[in-house]
Amino acid sequence: MTTFQSGTPFTIKDSAAASAFGLACTGTPTTPQLVGTIAQGTTSGLIGDRVRKGYLSLANFAPAPSVGPDGSTGFGNLTKDRAGARHRPSLAPYLNPKRFRWVFFADSVLFPFDHRRTIAKNVDEATYIPLQEEKLHRELKQEALPGLPNTFDEYLAFVTRLLEDNQKHGGIAIKFEIAYFRPLHFDDPDKQTAQDIYAKYHSGNAPTDREYLDFQDYVFRYLIREAGRLHLRVHIHSAVGIGDFFSLSENNVLQLENILRDPRYDSTTFVLLHGGYPYQDQAIWLAARRNVYLDSSLIELYLYPADFKNVLRRWLLLFPDKVVFGSDALPFNDAVGSEESYWLAVRTARISLAPALAEMVLNHEVSEAKAIGFAHAYLHDTAADLYPQ
Repeated sequence: MTTFQSGTPFTIKDSAAASAFGLACTGTPTTPQLVGTIAQGTTSGLIGDRVRKGYLSLANFAPAPSVGPDGSTGFGNLTKDRAGARHRPSLAPYLNPKRFRWVFFADSVLFPFDHRRTIAKNVDEATYIPLQEEKLHRELKQEALPGLPNTFDEYLAFVTRLLEDNQKHGGIAIKFEIAYFRPLHFDDPDKQTAQDIYAKYHSGNAPTDREYLDFQDYVFRYLIREAGRLHLRVHIHSAVGIGDFFSLSENNVLQLENILRDPRYDSTTFVLLHGGYPYQDQAIWLAARRNVYLDSSLIELYLYPADFKNVLRRWLLLFPDKVVFGSDALPFNDAVGSEESYWLAVRTARISLAPALAEMVLNHEVSEAKAIGFAHAYLHDTAADLYPQ
């Protein structure tokens, strides 16, 4: 079983300023061709050029692999019953829903107003934000609305219906990649503040930065509260991001602490995607909360096994039942697709996990039986509990 993320097109292909990803993405001495094609696919051109060339198009997901009668796609690692999640605009018909569980993006409902101030900030936002706007328009149409509702209460009702309908269509979690659009710290404005902002701008004109943040702060908290009520897991991008203007300081995973430690959201389960990298040593302490988990996706693509081993060792010795494997498998270009990036993540995880567990046993930190239990939990059992069938 794999969870499949869905939502905005820009996550399907890396953005222009993914030079950091191109430089950091790992390979092995036995796969120099993989390293070369990843680097070539992620370091060239400005983000606007890449959009015009179709790098961010949903069509990049269109070509379906050949599908066998059992739902297999011909690429062994992706057809196994593995625990995990995939993110996507909708679950493709060639994906077996018993193996691929759907996670849908929720960022778009945070952006209902005129975006001219945000778009003017930099070329990354000028690419990302219109995609959110397009997605919101599709979602309004999905809920049979011709445009934004007249009142804030009606808008919140639309948000709830959207979550409920996506859940009915197989959604098991919502995902935020909000760190690409704004700081990860969310204040706690009252409803009246958000309602006044909606009344002022839903028919047009651009809010100030402060007004937009206040509105988003309230709606974000509404979303995670509703997700808890519906038993939808909440996935949050918590690591370094692609783009020349992604802010590490504003999007340090610890910026989420006031949310994660708020008792009002005790019924909401959070999964911090990518383990807060490069602040993974701090992020693991957030998992002390019973409803907070870390997933290791993407880190396996950034680090070689010798370094990733140390990440797993620290995490598993502290909170072994709060860490799940993830791959962040996605197509980088025509040469390196989801299958190859998935293979690389799996290989790195396996090569890293074995010596991490061996060190624990040799140092008499855990028994061999306990170490094997850690492996089962990280690679399967914890995720299976998070996303029950």
